[in-house]
Amino acid sequence: VNTTTSLVTGNLTATTYYRAVVESGVCPTANSAAATVTVNPLPTITGASSLLQGASTTLTGSASPAGSNPWVSSNTAIATVTSGGIVSGVSAGSFIITYTNNNGCQITMNMSVTDPPLDSDNDNVSNPVDLDDDNDGILDSVENSACGLTGTFINPLFVEDFGTQSTTAGTFSISSPYTNYNYYQAIVGTTPTNNTDGPASPNFSLQDGRYTIFNNVQETSTWANSLWQNIGDHTNGGTSPTAGRMAIFNAGISAGEFYRRTLTGVVTSAPINASFWVMNLDVDKPSSSARNFPNIRIEFQETGNPSNVLYSFTTGNIPRVAKGSTTAWQNFTNPTIFIPSSNVSIDVVFINTAAGGNGNDLAIDDINIDQKLCDTDNDGIPNYLDLDSDNDGCSDANEYYNSNTADGGDGGVYGTGTPVVNGTGQVTTASYSGTYTSAAITGSLSTVTNPSNQTATVGGTATFSVTASGGAGTTTYQWQRSTNGGGTWTNIASETTSSLSLTGITCSMNGYQYRIIVTESNYVCGNVVSNAATLTVQNPTTYNVTGGGVYCSGGSGVAVGLSNSQSGVNYQLQKDGVNDGSVVAGNGSAISFGNKTAVGTYTVIATNTTTTCSSNMTGSVSVTITAQPNAGTNGTLTICSGSTVTSAQLFAQLGG
Repeated sequence: VNTTTSLVTGNLTATTYYRAVVESGVCPTANSAAATVTVNPLPTITGASSLLQGASTTLTGSASPAGSNPWVSSNTAIATVTSGGIVSGVSAGSFIITYTNNNGCQITMNMSVTDPPLDSDNDNVSNPVDLDDDNDGILDSVENSACGLTGTFINPLFVEDFGTQSTTAGTFSISSPYTNYNYYQAIVGTTPTNNTDGPASPNFSLQDGRYTIFNNVQETSTWANSLWQNIGDHTNGGTSPTAGRMAIFNAGISAGEFYRRTLTGVVTSAPINASFWVMNLDVDKPSSSARNFPNIRIEFQETGNPSNVLYSFTTGNIPRVAKGSTTAWQNFTNPTIFIPSSNVSIDVVFINTAAGGNGNDLAIDDINIDQKLCDTDNDGIPNYLDLDSDNDGCSDANEYYNSNTADGGDGGVYGTGTPVVNGTGQVTTASYSGTYTSAAITGSLSTVTNPSNQTATVGGTATFSVTASGGAGTTTYQWQRSTNGGGTWTNIASETTSSLSLTGITCSMNGYQYRIIVTESNYVCGNVVSNAATLTVQNPTTYNVTGGGVYCSGGSGVAVGLSNSQSGVNYQLQKDGVNDGSVVAGNGSAISFGNKTAVGTYTVIATNTTTTCSSNMTGSVSVTITAQPNAGTNGTLTICSGSTVTSAQLFAQLGG
């Protein structure tokens, strides 16, 4: 009788020998020749599991590589790999490297590519190290803490919803490089038939210490139908599975870490907010009452130094709910404020505090970790990167240092030209000591009315005043005076209000000009200078000069006077600009300087006897002399009878 049989071995780990023993009734037993099954060990991969975009790293595989395509990347858009195992990062994301040795055995390694650290100010000090990311001479910690917990700029540090997948039968789940659990490959439309631990459906189930990123809990184990939830992921919120994926974890026997991500773009002194959703896979029914509840501790650890826990919180026991209820998804956020005090790189770590093996199975979804940063002017640029945080046209550097030249006038960074920085990104010439309030509060110049011209009497008073409005800070004033028609200006000591009062005015102040400079405490980059106003000091009243004229030679001259006068004022007559005679005191009436015989032009200057202020009287008069006429002495003129005599002949004869 010819028969065919087969043998399915278990997982072999060493060379094993097999032979067939055939028995047929009373016939002697027949033994086959021995068959040798040689078990080649799985290869291993050594090397870094992550690299930066644009960088490369070399992986090493054990044993000799396969002759063709020994190294394969699952996604060449994220990373490529050469036949020698050199992996090059192309773009941020996760991928799987598969290594095949010369025996045909394969091993995979989950890897990731991350964006290179930013260097916002291009000073060759990356943001995680740089304490002044815009080189404005102000520490990032000062700028980030200015608005406390009320920052309006959301800085996303990490967002994960695990994506979506096809719901077509045969679609595989995906793995992640961010967990220390073993991967389990689930398959859409396939329910496992064996409850033992193993790497993939359908021959194995998602046992303790394994995870999968998949859309359907029910297709991950043989017991899911009786013990676990049947709802979909949280993102899509369905009572049954959709295309949305979640990360599903069957807790390890021992408590400990099960998921870790590095936060990128963390800045100092701004609050971190964490939110995520967790589902207890167990349904609420009597047979589950003795099973363990998941209880997760979330730790924010310094990257590479897990013993330095910067902040942590726990969820407490995550409850079981009725099967099919979307309330199985529970949201947790950090219950207290977490503000990182430095720029250290941070990992967020999910730790299961309860042991597995009897419950404590969970799924996570929609992880969102961000920071609220100050953005005073709401322009989409946080203050620590904004050179003018309040968008008032005056740089933060100038306002912080209360100097309109702190930024060198060339773009807002501290000093002139490209700043020189030290190893922590601080500008070497900056003191980092100033007042940030003005930089974070929008400043503006005041609108100022102009002072009016004033007229005053000697010894009297005059007041100049302005009104300032619209300034956002504390308004300060400084009055100035010019004694040379606006050629130069000097500050008037102690005159720092909106009004200037002058007392004891003297005639020397006539024609002085006054103006005010108005500044705002939070706007150091400029000020408002008013128009100039003129002070006119009233001098003696002007009257008309009278008299003057022509008189005959040898005569007594002509009178010169003034049409009116003031008491307390002396009047000085001048001829051709030179004093002529003594002053005449005013009496409230017209005055006379007497007859003047000297030829010339006569003017009058009035001087107040108390203030010595003087003014020129109006007009001038002239004095001129004409010669006396000559009648002659020879009166004899002889003419013929019948002739006439002309007047010219008579005057000639008379010697006129």
